[in-house]
Amino acid sequence: MIAGTGLDTPSKPVDHELTPAQHAMDDRDWSFEGLWPYKPRWHWADGVRLHYVDEGPSDAAPFVMVHGSPTWSFLYRKLIVSLRRDGRRAVALDHLGFGRSDKPHRQGEYSLDRHASLFESLLDRLDLRDVILVVHEWGGPIGLAWAIRHPNRVKALVVLNSFVDPLDESPEARVALLRAPGASDLLLKGAHRSLQRAVRADATGRRLTSDELRGYEEPHPSWDSRTGILAFARAVAGARRDATRAFGDAIDAGLSQLADKPALIAWGMEDEVLSLSSLSRWRARLPHASVLELEGVGHLVPEAATDRLAARISDLAAEEGAP
Repeated sequence: MIAGTGLDTPSKPVDHELTPAQHAMDDRDWSFEGLWPYKPRWHWADGVRLHYVDEGPSDAAPFVMVHGSPTWSFLYRKLIVSLRRDGRRAVALDHLGFGRSDKPHRQGEYSLDRHASLFESLLDRLDLRDVILVVHEWGGPIGLAWAIRHPNRVKALVVLNSFVDPLDESPEARVALLRAPGASDLLLKGAHRSLQRAVRADATGRRLTSDELRGYEEPHPSWDSRTGILAFARAVAGARRDATRAFGDAIDAGLSQLADKPALIAWGMEDEVLSLSSLSRWRARLPHASVLELEGVGHLVPEAATDRLAARISDLAAEEGAP
C-alpha cells in the first residue's frame, strides 16, 4: 500500500534548531569547484531535513527530477543547467539518506513508503502542477507513487533506466547475498561497493574527473552515512521483500491513470545494473511512449548523455505547450 502524506511540513527552516550533524554538513564546501553552483533549499517534514534545488522561473512548468541510489541530485546537475538556460524550471530533491539531506543511522528509518511520503510532501508544499516527472532507478517507484495518486498534476513522464518493482531486476544470487547482514553491510557500507560500481566509469569509457567523483562520494564519508544505501539494497531481500513487491504492484495497478500523458523512455543500452528486459517491461507498461535508445551509454543516463537527453526532454515540453 502506498502511504499518503500527513506529514508535518513547516515552511520556515529558521524555526528549527540545527543538530551538530546538520551544522557539520552545512559547513562543508558543496560546490565541487563550480560543478554544483545551486542555492540549497530546505524542506522539513516528519522530523527530518531534506535538501532540494529549485531553479528557473517559478511560473514555468516544473521538471521534477528524482534520483536513485547511491546518487543524489548531483546526477542531474548538467540537465539543470540546460533546463534553466532554456527558461525551464528544474526541481530536484535529495532523498532521506542521500546528498545534503539528513542521514539517520538506523535502517528502520528508511522505507519506500516514507521516501514516497516525503517526496509528496515537498511537491504539496511547493504546490507543483503540470509536472514533467523525470525518474531514474529507485526514483521510478518513488516518483510514480506520487504520479498515480495525482494524475491531474502530471503533464508528462520521462523514464531513465529505472524500474517499478526492483524484485524483477535483482538476480537471485544478489538477493541471497543481501540476506546476510554482515556481507551486505561490509560491501555497501564498508567498501561502498554500490557507489564504486555506479560512478567509476560510464559505458563510453569516459572517466569522471576528480571533482565529479568527489561530488558523488562526499555525501557519504562514513559507514553510518551510508545506511540509506543499505536500506535500498535490503528492500529486495528479507522481511521487506513483501512490502517492496506490494509497493510495485500498487504502481503497476495505477499506471493506467497516466495512459494519456506524453512519455519518453530514454535508456542507456550498456547498463550493467539493469538488463534490456527492464526496457522491455517499460515498453509494455507505457506502449504510447517514445523510446530513445542510447547506444554506448550505461546506467547513469543524465551523466553520460546530457545533450541528447536535454534535446528530447525539451521537445517533449514543447509538445505539451510548457512555457
